[in-house]
Amino acid sequence: MNAVNIDMLTFLKNIVNRTTIDYMIIDNGGAEYQLLPMIAIENVLEDNGIVICQMNVEIYAPGPLDRLEQFAEIMLAILKAKRFAPIHSLYWGHLRTFFINIDHPFCVEKYLVQFFEEQST
Repeated sequence: MNAVNIDMLTFLKNIVNRTTIDYMIIDNGGAEYQLLPMIAIENVLEDNGIVICQMNVEIYAPGPLDRLEQFAEIMLAILKAKRFAPIHSLYWGHLRTFFINIDHPFCVEKYLVQFFEEQST
């Protein structure tokens, strides 16, 4: 049997064929160390017309030391890029981290503004 590999951008643009993804779950056995920077730092998807508003990413345990350093570099770069904010993390052998897009106006309006509007009583 032949297996076909396609990259994430091609899959989202040509097969999923949506410009906005409200919620994406990423659990891909270690490749998150390449995908997370592509999405949250390098902005590859948004530069190609695809907006992700929320992501739940399973990050393989950040150890041994080389992976721990890579994890720290990625998280620092995500914070510096100011596109996504890590909102919640849960460690259970791997690190399940929830990110929200704080940069794109559609995502901010749909998922964040409601928490910062003044409530009238």
